[in-house]
Amino acid sequence: MKKQNSFKTLVGAVLFALLSHSSLLAQDAHVSLWNFDGGDLAATAGSDMEYMDDTGDLVQFGTTEALGLPAINGEVANVIQIPKLTPEQGLRAPLPEDSNGGGDLINNWTAIMDLYYPAGSAGKKRGLIDVVTAEWVAGAADAEFYVSAANAVGTSGLDYGNVTPDAWHRIAIVVNIEELWGKIYIDGQQVGSVTVPEGNLDGRWSLDTAFELFVTLFTDDNNESEEVFVNSVQIRFESLNSGQILALGGAAAAGVPEDLPPVPSFVDQWTPSGKYAKSDTELSAVINSGDTTISNDSISLTLNGEAVASDVTSDDGVLTVKASGAAALAKGQKYELALSYTDSVAGEQTQSRKFEVPVYFEDFDSVELGPPVDELAVDTETAWTRTGPEGWSVDASGVPGNSEDHVGYIADDDEDGFPDNDGVSEWAGWSFADYSWWVQVAGDQSRSQFSLARNVVAVADPDEWDDKAHADGAANGWYKTFMTTPEIDVSGIAAGTLFANFHSSWRPEFDGNYHQEGYILASYDGAEAVEILTWVSDTASPNYHDHNQNEVVILPLNNPDGAQKLQLTFGMREAGNDWWWAIDNLVINAGTVPPLIVTQPVGTEVSEGEAFALSVVADGGEPLSYQWFKDAVAIDGATSAEFGIAQASVADGGKYSVKVTNEAGEITSADVLIGVQASLGITIWSEDFDGLVLGPNVDEGLAGEEVWTKTPPEGWVINDEEVPGTWAWQGIDDEEGYPENDGVTEWAGWSYANTKWWIQTAGDQRRSEFKKSMGAAAIADGDEWDDQAREGGNQFTYMTTGDISIEGIMENSLVLRFHSSWRPEVVQTATIEATIDDSDPIEILRWESQAGDYYHDHNPNETVNISINNPAGAKTIKFTFAYLDAGNNWWWAVDNLILAGEPEPIFAENFDSLELGPFESSSENNGDGTDWTADTPTGWVMTRADDHGPTGDGDAVKEFDGWTFLDPVSWNATAGQDRAEFTKGTGVIAVGDSDEYDDLADAKFNASLSTPAFSLDGVAAGTAILVYDSSWRQEPQNGTVSVSFDGGDPITLLTLTPDTPTAYNETVTLPLGNPDGANTAVITWDHQGHNNWWWAIDNIKVTVGKAPAGIVTQLTSVEATEGDGISFKVEANGDEPIFYKWFKGDMEIAGAEGPVLELSNVSEADAGSYTVEVSNSAGSATSNPARLAVLLKPGSTLVFAENFDSLELGPFVSDSESGGDGTDWTATAPEGWAANQADDHGPTAGGDDVVEFDGWTFLDPV
Repeated sequence: MKKQNSFKTLVGAVLFALLSHSSLLAQDAHVSLWNFDGGDLAATAGSDMEYMDDTGDLVQFGTTEALGLPAINGEVANVIQIPKLTPEQGLRAPLPEDSNGGGDLINNWTAIMDLYYPAGSAGKKRGLIDVVTAEWVAGAADAEFYVSAANAVGTSGLDYGNVTPDAWHRIAIVVNIEELWGKIYIDGQQVGSVTVPEGNLDGRWSLDTAFELFVTLFTDDNNESEEVFVNSVQIRFESLNSGQILALGGAAAAGVPEDLPPVPSFVDQWTPSGKYAKSDTELSAVINSGDTTISNDSISLTLNGEAVASDVTSDDGVLTVKASGAAALAKGQKYELALSYTDSVAGEQTQSRKFEVPVYFEDFDSVELGPPVDELAVDTETAWTRTGPEGWSVDASGVPGNSEDHVGYIADDDEDGFPDNDGVSEWAGWSFADYSWWVQVAGDQSRSQFSLARNVVAVADPDEWDDKAHADGAANGWYKTFMTTPEIDVSGIAAGTLFANFHSSWRPEFDGNYHQEGYILASYDGAEAVEILTWVSDTASPNYHDHNQNEVVILPLNNPDGAQKLQLTFGMREAGNDWWWAIDNLVINAGTVPPLIVTQPVGTEVSEGEAFALSVVADGGEPLSYQWFKDAVAIDGATSAEFGIAQASVADGGKYSVKVTNEAGEITSADVLIGVQASLGITIWSEDFDGLVLGPNVDEGLAGEEVWTKTPPEGWVINDEEVPGTWAWQGIDDEEGYPENDGVTEWAGWSYANTKWWIQTAGDQRRSEFKKSMGAAAIADGDEWDDQAREGGNQFTYMTTGDISIEGIMENSLVLRFHSSWRPEVVQTATIEATIDDSDPIEILRWESQAGDYYHDHNPNETVNISINNPAGAKTIKFTFAYLDAGNNWWWAVDNLILAGEPEPIFAENFDSLELGPFESSSENNGDGTDWTADTPTGWVMTRADDHGPTGDGDAVKEFDGWTFLDPVSWNATAGQDRAEFTKGTGVIAVGDSDEYDDLADAKFNASLSTPAFSLDGVAAGTAILVYDSSWRQEPQNGTVSVSFDGGDPITLLTLTPDTPTAYNETVTLPLGNPDGANTAVITWDHQGHNNWWWAIDNIKVTVGKAPAGIVTQLTSVEATEGDGISFKVEANGDEPIFYKWFKGDMEIAGAEGPVLELSNVSEADAGSYTVEVSNSAGSATSNPARLAVLLKPGSTLVFAENFDSLELGPFVSDSESGGDGTDWTATAPEGWAANQADDHGPTAGGDDVVEFDGWTFLDPV
């Protein structure tokens, strides 16, 4: 199992509903303010902001209108546009020397920003405020506050609220280190809060007003930055309260005011504060009067519209209103608590809170927590208890070391209240713990993902329990513990309507010894308990429940008719050094069942241009409503149980989820990954490691002669200088043999191994899911490495390719694609760096195992694509794959590496070199003087057909007399009508516009535009590809694209007709089909219309494409005996990557993706016809079918068999049958067989039918 030293973050876990009731602060603290009104970084208050590095060359100032942004509350604002930045770039906000909060720095402060993130920045982490760098504080490479990939404001891996893309927001961050809290607000409303452990005065979250005297904005050390527009930034040396933030509200065109506005009155706190309440909950509300006055006599409460007597107390402007006359709340009912009052500014106002009283509710917050016993890393007096809420009981006698009957039991000699050989006492059975404390002392390990948890949670954590000596698990029946609720009154509830709803954090583990299981029992009226939920860790079990550290569980309780009392038991069993199960917020209810996801969406991987579809199956009270999300942003119109895209682009790849809602609640599915594999350019380089010479095993137990090597491909280098125990670590070169203390030698750093052998020798543990790997792979496996004695410390191992030539490749066109198998465990990290022409390495991939924006979840079988911005003229590139800080973690394996890129085009034209003049015709206006020209680029030919031109008297519009060339801005200004949709057309575009052409006189448009002849010298047959951007609006008009080779007849590549749908803004790709020996080509766009719409083109490029996939060696049929293993193999050619789909008959075989199909332990069910489809982005081919015949195993008992071959056949006798050889057919069945004809069998009128086929008969198939 995996263990790491605990890493203590300075900011703890979430404390919800942490609200300030402090009085208003004085307004004489320092304020820095930047509103960007002057088109620079001048300060409105305080000192001018500064650019970091060359940021000043990248930013742009302007109005919201000029930059194409929505106004702020209807008003035009001055803003700064900040593009994606590097860690060296950003804005620096200077700070004066000052201190507060009892320290030497600014410990109490507020930062407020009015900003706008476009949709293109969504779904990615973006730094907001970087207070301190990793150079000064370990682990501080992240910005202290950021917008997360989930579009929430985050800090230390915790996310709050929603920063909606394409919308203006005011984000406020308030820190008070003195009082150990921080709060986050969006548009005046508090969305989250955090606590700061004691001892952090003048720490990471304090503003440096003594040394560097600045903070950095919109960047961090991890290169986490995206485009953002900012209207205003303010930093105050004081911690504003909730009322002051409420008064500031949302973003404003004028920016954040320097002087705080008056604070309105507001409701600071409700009881109950959440969705549920208990029947004896005391109802109350707390009003902060702000800068108003409120008369106690004006305050009243109502409950579901009925007046409720109340008592009001006042303390320094804070009024607490408590219901004093309300009867006990009824179970199973919904309520609305309304508060009315009158203040001196806004007058009368009413606010309300809706809640529900379920049949039973328990959030464990009522338990009395005490100090830790063994878990001493975080000192607190309120850490945990074994004593549950009233009526709950915990049985921990099954935890090894807790019972006197256990082998190895040791009494409580140290008098801490627990046996001395019980492991870590806090986790020796179900416990109730402060959630934040549990996460910290356990070193997180993804426990912090349980964001549904509140305050106190119930936890069974055998992983932490095993961190201290305890009685032997195997000898004492493994870790077993259960907790039981009190008897819950369920009388009067209709049979079959009761359900449980609770929040769960479950992380399973399964190996040879430990089989962690979770279960729930239900008992009615004292009867024998029935197991109603079973979760096991074995992936082969039908009850397997996968990792889900943050889940809503809805469980039908199947209450029988007349049941009076219910008792539930939550248990864990068969555990050892596994992981955990934690629960919180248990609700027992009846009536409308909240939505439950029965079948989660399933991610997939498709090639660019293919379709994908997602679906969810949900249950719960009708009606159910659905909303799909991509990268945490709602998808417009995606409101059904299914969602799909017919032609996926690379931009459609990402994380998808769906929220299901009904009147009782909502639930969000797990994120699923849609991978859209780009249509790569030509393959520049590839490596699949299958050419390596493998040798015998060294330390691993599974013997093999050709299974493993440390020798990389030619030109590659492995650096193991930071792998403890290796010769390189010891500074010894060229030593024969292997060190004694390097762990399992095969995995002491990067190695190469046969994947099947690796899977078997390592005990699988999901390694077998790496289906994309065939033959050998490059493997770094800290889990296996740690299975043998080694020197101390974690391994850092680096694998670097040789130099790869990229001469002649277009800039920014490289894509590195590879297959990967990754299982994370803190603190294992993976990185890839690219070095171009021996410049400084650039990190192009980082996967981390701890929660955060670099966290990469378990994915043992994925395709990874990394786009690389290679500069123009670059000659070489090499890659370094690093596996870092790994001990007894898991692994990273890679295979089938491909580097692809677009070669420099053999022909290109974007028309931008043309010199434009002003519009001349009276029908065209709104130009800027650089609007159009009829002059073609050099060598191009524009031809008008004989029937082109006016149909009567008058002249047509000269600016559109045939194909002409326009500034798209001017074209849209004069003609409009959705021409602006052609955003891919920039600078100058070519336009055939029959709509504009006849604006002065009726005219027909019939013209063509042809390229000059361009060379195809050296271009392989069938590999030339035309790519251009196009805008076409459907009408009764026509168009074609054709090509002529060496002056020959034109060949039509594309035909557009009146039925061709509108495509305002598309990129068209057409293979030219250049024949062998062709020397030159001319491409022609031909367009006809008559007061129709338009066809416009831009960015024309002819490149060398890829050879389509083809089959070199066909499949061979196989005959096997049942129980044997067999394989089919195909050999294909064509440009990489090549994809494989295997079929049995017409059914695709799931998971079969390589050139070899292997079937083990075959049976008669496997017999049949098999084919394989091979494909790449240039084309596909399907193999000839091959048959698998499965024979009975020798010695099998044959129960029955018949092949009809013993029958004696005679000649055809009917006139209708001919061509036989005299041994053709018989109607006589084998002995004992019966051929029966139904009553309605036979001729329907006069005459005889064909006797040879009169019912079932028997024939020679020839």
